[in-house]
Amino acid sequence: MYVFPGAGSFGSDCGTLLRSGRLVKYPGRFGRSAAASSFASLAQACAEQVDGERPVLVGHSFGAYVAYATAGLLPDVARLVVVGAVAPARHSVDPESISDTEAYLGRVSPGLVEGEWRDVVVETAAEDMKLLSGFRAEDWPVVRCPVVAAHGQSDPLTSAEGVAAWAEVTTGGFVRREFPGGHSDLLDSPELLALVRD
Repeated sequence: MYVFPGAGSFGSDCGTLLRSGRLVKYPGRFGRSAAASSFASLAQACAEQVDGERPVLVGHSFGAYVAYATAGLLPDVARLVVVGAVAPARHSVDPESISDTEAYLGRVSPGLVEGEWRDVVVETAAEDMKLLSGFRAEDWPVVRCPVVAAHGQSDPLTSAEGVAAWAEVTTGGFVRREFPGGHSDLLDSPELLALVRD
């Protein structure tokens, strides 16, 4: 299992998933070369980190779109699990997420912008959102693997209809699951880990 973290995240919020999987390290983080110059180059760099047969890709929020694009570049993905993200065709980048990233993150995932790493998280998230603004659903193929889409009932970035539209990007079957909580609450949930393993 490969875990694709959300905007600004270095993976610490994905601890439950990382007990069973490997963190995908985006370019520019953890001393990994230069930051990606485009969404396509980000997806390619991520695809190069995935090895083994029939991997499961799990992406949260921004990471859901990166995982989806990565799945399109790989020959035999077992399953794509997207968390806290509407389908690619329903996605748009809120301009405020770039111009006032700290306020945006404070509303979406309040705990993300607290503590000594706040400035790094905000700067990294702003760069991620700029990359995401270059993501266009029509540029990426429909995937052949099954897609599982999960979201929190009170997630301000998703809706049941928007999440259900992930069914449009796969020929391999689709399941939507809704859980209590907000945008990032699901990441520490044993229910999500069970869903990923199912």
